[in-house]
Amino acid sequence: MPCTLSQFYSVFKGHIHRRFSKSGRVRCLFRGDNAYSLLGQILNDEQWGVKYFSNGQRTYVTFQPPRERALGSMQKKNKPKIKQVVVDWYQKVKTDLHKYMIWAGYISFGFSVARGHCQQVITS
Repeated sequence: MPCTLSQFYSVFKGHIHRRFSKSGRVRCLFRGDNAYSLLGQILNDEQWGVKYFSNGQRTYVTFQPPRERALGSMQKKNKPKIKQVVVDWYQKVKTDLHKYMIWAGYISFGFSVARGHCQQVITS
């Protein structure tokens, strides 16, 4: 989504994790027990991590670690990935036929999702 660097700083001030000097990328990491609600406050939307579909299905941004495998499972145990939301600001540069450069800033969100189906119960 298009976003200027000053807009990014004004929204995510105090949450900047790292600035990449070579690429100019700026990164915020949100993880832990209060990460979902913290992002809800920053974005002014408590339901920011839910997408509703017309068939009743929903997709959720999740911070929970994966479920442990049952005992006796012979599968290799992988190190669980840290559940987090990564918010990046980055810049793209395009040059046209006449060598004019166009600069644009963008924001991206990277996260894990879980899917669920909601069944509506009607009582009379």
